[in-house]
Amino acid sequence: MWSAKKSGITNIKQLKGKTIAYTSNTSSQYMVLKAIKQAGLSTNDVKLKDMAQSAASVAFAKGKIAAWANWDPYTAQAEVNYGANMIVNGAKLDVNNRDYLISSSYAQEHTDVNKLVVKYLGEEMDWANGHKSKLITLMVKALKLKRTIVAKMVNRRSYAMEPSPRPKSRKSRPSLTSSTSRASRRSKLPSRRLITVSNRIRRKTAVVILLTGITTAVNYS
Repeated sequence: MWSAKKSGITNIKQLKGKTIAYTSNTSSQYMVLKAIKQAGLSTNDVKLKDMAQSAASVAFAKGKIAAWANWDPYTAQAEVNYGANMIVNGAKLDVNNRDYLISSSYAQEHTDVNKLVVKYLGEEMDWANGHKSKLITLMVKALKLKRTIVAKMVNRRSYAMEPSPRPKSRKSRPSLTSSTSRASRRSKLPSRRLITVSNRIRRKTAVVILLTGITTAVNYS
């Protein structure tokens, strides 16, 4: 969550009575609610404004909102273009910004393909860690953003795979959790042949998969 450079706002409590922009049904909404609660405030103490990230960017630049909850590349844009001050980030609030979700029955019936997805995601992340300059070039072209913005977004990240904790409330609740993108549920999985794509195509896929990701977690059972 960010405040304007000259606002003097450095913590959540200073946002009392001020406007905070977020995007509904995204991690930014969860972050805002968790942040104000952690600061001892309630939703009645602040003015919450639901906005698309592109609109929030314009409002932030014009000083129409006091704080902006976002994610990369908007986070990097706020830093590079507006010299914004970070009030709090997802790491401090334990807020992840992207998820892959799959149903229990789907995961149980297609464990072989689930493992292939994890395998190839892991390989893409390993490639990204070792080829950040190339990844930046790909993303600059795909996103049509300044290299300084994309470089800030990519260079501060370490891409990795790790197991997610097992749910305590349910015995079987498979999930594929990531900070990169949301996968829709489907009745049938693509064939193994379709998943085994060429390195050339997968490098392009990495631009999307690794856009905002830091950690991917997997739980099969």
